[in-house]
Amino acid sequence: MKPPQGDRLRAVMYNGPVTWPCVLIQVLDAIIVLGVIPAPLLAFWAGLWAAMDVLIFPKDKELTAWSCVAIGVTLLLLLNFFQKVFYDATRNINPFLYGFLWRLHAYVGTFASVSMWRGMWEGLEFYTGKSALSLVIGAIIAAAILIPLRVFNGIVGSPALVGKEVVADPFKIHTRFQTIPSRSCKFVLDVFLNVFVISVLTVVYFRAVYDLMEKVLYPGDKVRNLWACMMLGNGVLVLCIVAQRYVVMAYRALEDRVWLRIALDDAFILVVSFGVVNVWRGWWEFFDFYLLASGDILLRGSLLHLAGVSVCFLLCMARTLSFPLSPERLDGELNCKTDNIMGMYLEDKECCCFEPFHVTEDNTCMSQEDEDARLVVTGTTEESEEGSLHNKAGTGYGSTPGH
Repeated sequence: MKPPQGDRLRAVMYNGPVTWPCVLIQVLDAIIVLGVIPAPLLAFWAGLWAAMDVLIFPKDKELTAWSCVAIGVTLLLLLNFFQKVFYDATRNINPFLYGFLWRLHAYVGTFASVSMWRGMWEGLEFYTGKSALSLVIGAIIAAAILIPLRVFNGIVGSPALVGKEVVADPFKIHTRFQTIPSRSCKFVLDVFLNVFVISVLTVVYFRAVYDLMEKVLYPGDKVRNLWACMMLGNGVLVLCIVAQRYVVMAYRALEDRVWLRIALDDAFILVVSFGVVNVWRGWWEFFDFYLLASGDILLRGSLLHLAGVSVCFLLCMARTLSFPLSPERLDGELNCKTDNIMGMYLEDKECCCFEPFHVTEDNTCMSQEDEDARLVVTGTTEESEEGSLHNKAGTGYGSTPGH
């Protein structure tokens, strides 16, 4: 049964010219995403990580691992369970105070992520070691669980993913089943799945690929390894930026073949995540070797962290700092505006020069010939009963706050 008139969006192939200004914007966008954003982002993470190495039980690896996990998980649970409270409490306050509070919220979320990641990382190293076999087994187990859950794209972080600075609700945290924040068991279980399963497995997979690159590229030579990883990671991401238009075209052409679409999505994510891991390893080892190898590690780490925070906030990247706690979409999910397009800083994802499709609302009946000539993406324009009640309750999810 076809949806009623006006209730579908048509994605029509864009056949217009690609102008030089558009190409220039895309090139500059790639330079910023790959050449500018990773440095302050990794300075934030590496500096805070180094400071924690000194401050949190530096002589007891097991205790520091469990302490960091406890800090990170506690903060993540609080941010998840109180997101509606944060939103409602800031709806009608001064815009400047509102901007400060949601950026503070983003910082706390990033701090929680770093703490949880450090705890899991150190714990895995303490209990399983760094042998190639243990790393490969960990990566396989993590992928074998994340892929069926359709959240493998949670592996992808910056610079392939650039979070928008301004969103309808900056306090919202995406969960696997997008459950509305409430006191229900369903929401609690969704949060627990997000924090204790998806986030943990993301660390396991990321660490496995990260440490395996140490054994593959110039083992024993830290300098050559970091530069090789940096070049390899950026090279892979450049190829992905060039290829993503055609991947999206194939992706949308598989609209009626959901399993093939999911397989294509995950295959592309696998390549992108490989590039992301190498970029992170390159920059992390760069800071570790050139800035944090000697001297007062606590002071150097704190200054590096402060520099990363300052630059990231100046670049309006408060939301880009942290790895996503859970993906905003499921693997293979068809969406007119995003699909599996990588992150952009200058350019909008709906730019006609980039998008292989131009999205228009369908208000007329079309012939079968026209139907066959277009890829149709169905969607409803009316809110579900649950969503309508949710917005009326003042939670704001799916609506724009009055700031």
